[in-house]
Amino acid sequence: MGIVRAVDVAGGVDGELAVELTTGPLGALAARDGRLYGTDLEHNEIKMLSAGGHVTTVAGTGTQGDTGDGGPATAAALDLSKGLNRYQAGLTVDAADLFLAEPSRARVRRVDRTGTVTTVAGTGIVGEPTDTGPARATQLGFPYQVTAAPDGSIFIVDLYDILSAGTTGLLGILVHH
Repeated sequence: MGIVRAVDVAGGVDGELAVELTTGPLGALAARDGRLYGTDLEHNEIKMLSAGGHVTTVAGTGTQGDTGDGGPATAAALDLSKGLNRYQAGLTVDAADLFLAEPSRARVRRVDRTGTVTTVAGTGIVGEPTDTGPARATQLGFPYQVTAAPDGSIFIVDLYDILSAGTTGLLGILVHH
């Protein structure tokens, strides 16, 4: 069993990770540098708990949506819902970037070290992925997990496929079911 402790719950939008995640937790991810990221289904936000105990919102406005590409991640509307499906939005982090699979929006987004959000894979329209071409120009079926590799590429678990998106931005199908 783990230990649950309250962390920075003085009030406000930030500082409430433990409270916020109890209303709709989707997942959590521990980064190598000690930061903890948590996704919140109900509020469509990603929170970060620093190694020093400070909580901040790193992405999401609190409103479900699909806006904000190219701008600040905290001004972007995210869709962390899973609808009637059993799959949850996936979250991963590499040395510099945070990656988020949005199953309901058929895409994968990145929050870079400057706090800018961009779509790195998927068009936002559900469809069959293609094995060639830019990752941003191909449809995804239902991406629900993403993992970052040391070289900067990402691996996406889609409904029927495992895909790779390299640092060149091209998408490849590794496994098709």
